[in-house]
Amino acid sequence: MFIAAARYLFLCDEDFTILENQAFVFEDKILELGELDNLRKKYPKAKIIKTPKNSVILPAFINPHTHLEFSANSTTLHFGEFLIWLKSIINSRSMLNTQAKEELILQSIKKMQKSGIGTIGEISSFGSDLDPCLKASQKGVRIVFFNEILGTNENQVEDKKQEFLKRFENSLKFKNDFFIPAISIHSPYSTHPSLAHFALDLAKKQNLLVSTHFLESKAENIWLRESKGGFKKWLENFTLHPKPFYTPKDFAKLFKGVRTLFTHCVYLKEYE
Repeated sequence: MFIAAARYLFLCDEDFTILENQAFVFEDKILELGELDNLRKKYPKAKIIKTPKNSVILPAFINPHTHLEFSANSTTLHFGEFLIWLKSIINSRSMLNTQAKEELILQSIKKMQKSGIGTIGEISSFGSDLDPCLKASQKGVRIVFFNEILGTNENQVEDKKQEFLKRFENSLKFKNDFFIPAISIHSPYSTHPSLAHFALDLAKKQNLLVSTHFLESKAENIWLRESKGGFKKWLENFTLHPKPFYTPKDFAKLFKGVRTLFTHCVYLKEYE
């Protein structure tokens, strides 16, 4: 049991309450707020956490969507137009993953901690970020570890399932309060329906949190709604007569009954 006091406590409740010269007692959860002297008398065995003069205490932030396997990127990826950026991801993802050594990933996590982030939602494409994420979780960072699944080639669906399962089951070995295995469906343009259903069935059975990229760009929006545009031209490099796997509504319906973080949603219409 611990007691901490500060000049200001930001409660982040509905009223945005700010308490001045107050303290709180906590174990796994906050038990009580009040004057420091009163709490010390009521909880004499609690350890006092000393804080500097004029300290401010507030809840930690959550960064629900990180790609730590790309920690080595600085100028490699081409930002701006979505398809140009996507091509640079595909061309460079393996190289960046190789360069993102454990030490670099831990440095990236440390930077986030210093900015007030206490929980990270890590999208793991390869599983190479597992060890540094485990180490960070052992030092008090809560990691929601989203094992990502994607693939569009029907002939490779079974191989993709097995590769995903290997990473997913490995992460489950380390599940605890600070390391929480989860699932990521990459996006509607990159994930075959068989893979999406497979992963979502797993999420439902094990009550897992899911994350997905959705309607991130104009190119994706036109492709899913109208089956044309730059996405179609690009996909023709890989397959004859490409067609979207889903409409926006169909893709969203897949996640019914599943706790899901929809990332981006720039072109999602309110009625959807």
